[in-house]
This record gives sequence, structure tokens and C-alpha cells, in this order.
Amino acid sequence: MSIADSVLPGFTHAAAVKFMAKSSATIRALNARMKKKGFSGNLPLAVGRQAMVDAIQKPCRYCGEVVKISTVSLDHPTPLARGGAPFVVVGCCLSCNQKKGELTAKEYLGLRAFVGAMSPEAQEYIWRAISAAGFFWKMQAQANGMRMRNKQLAAGGKPPERKRKEDAQNTLGYA
Repeated sequence: MSIADSVLPGFTHAAAVKFMAKSSATIRALNARMKKKGFSGNLPLAVGRQAMVDAIQKPCRYCGEVVKISTVSLDHPTPLARGGAPFVVVGCCLSCNQKKGELTAKEYLGLRAFVGAMSPEAQEYIWRAISAAGFFWKMQAQANGMRMRNKQLAAGGKPPERKRKEDAQNTLGYA
């Protein structure tokens, strides 16, 4: 039995080898980003791999989709840019990790809930805009969304229902 097989027991040898390569590349990239941000030291390979192994074949901590070897990623629940600990990492899906960016786990879950109440077309548009605009836009979108929701609830209203496709297209400026 090879080292790769002992890392992911119950998986095929090919899947274990794929995981070893992906985990090494992911952890190297994470360590390079930490060094670039001025942190000394490296995330130990064993710690990073264990976080990734713990996430594989389980629901993503943010979206609930099953995390696969090809989509597993390491995330700092509190981003380094916001004072997070460099060696505190968790496994999640790559899509959520990219969307989360420099938001904390709590902020990202709040933003997901807000965007999740929109129509599928609006959700797609918002996630694209957020990905392109970066951290400040994410914070503004979350703050504005929570303020609007809180005002509506305080006035005795209920959260907005999903809009029809035509309404969403008009709201987003489509013809």
C-alpha cells in the first residue's frame, strides 16, 4: 500500500494519487499567499491535507453541495486580511471559497442567505458582480441587503418573495 492510499482509505488508488497532487498544489499556493501577506512559517502539509480529507464527500460548510476531490479547497474562516490566524483552515468547495473572498464565514453565510432569496437569474447576476467587484462590494451588498430586510421586518412585513423571471430581468436592466 502506498502513502497515497493511506491518506484516503476507501478511495481508489487513482483518486488518492489525484488528491495527493491537488492537496500539495493547494497547500503550496496557500503558503505562497501567506508569505506574500507577510506571515512567517508554512501551513504543515499534514494539517492542510487533514482539513481537505475531512471535507471530501461531505457537504460544503457554506453551500451544502457535496465536496469532491476536484472541488475541495482550503479556507480561512476569518480571512488573513481581516486578522485571521494563518494556520486555522477548513475544507470547503472551491466555488464558495472564491465567492467568500475576504468575508468572514458569518458574513458570507449572511450574504448567501440574502442572495438566495432572489430569482435564479438575479442570483447569477449578483454572484458575477460580486466576483468581479471584490471585497468592498460584497460588504456593501450584505450591509444594504440586511438593512432593507430589517426595515421590512420591523415594519411588520415579511421577507420579499422570489420575483418572476420577467421582474428580475427588468430589475437587472435586461430588455
